[in-house]
Amino acid sequence: MTAVVKHTIRSKQGTAGSAAPAQPRNSQLRRQFPHRIAQEWWPATAQGEDEVLRRLTSPPFLPQVKATRAGRRRGTAKLLRWLSSFPGGT
Repeated sequence: MTAVVKHTIRSKQGTAGSAAPAQPRNSQLRRQFPHRIAQEWWPATAQGEDEVLRRLTSPPFLPQVKATRAGRRRGTAKLLRWLSSFPGGT
């Protein structure tokens, strides 16, 4: 039987077996990658179903196997129709 490990705790060198606090690393990442200002909307989110379908079924999202392409296109179209049933314009 094999065990699957989803998350591991990084330890600092020389502290084998002890868990390092996450806060200093999180602070460092927040400084390195500051949050973006929330936008009211993005042009890509206001595109119509046909344009989104075209974008999601062309490179780099285009699989090599033709049967996979057809299934992905049908699934994407079905998902977009489902999403359009919710209120809102984007």
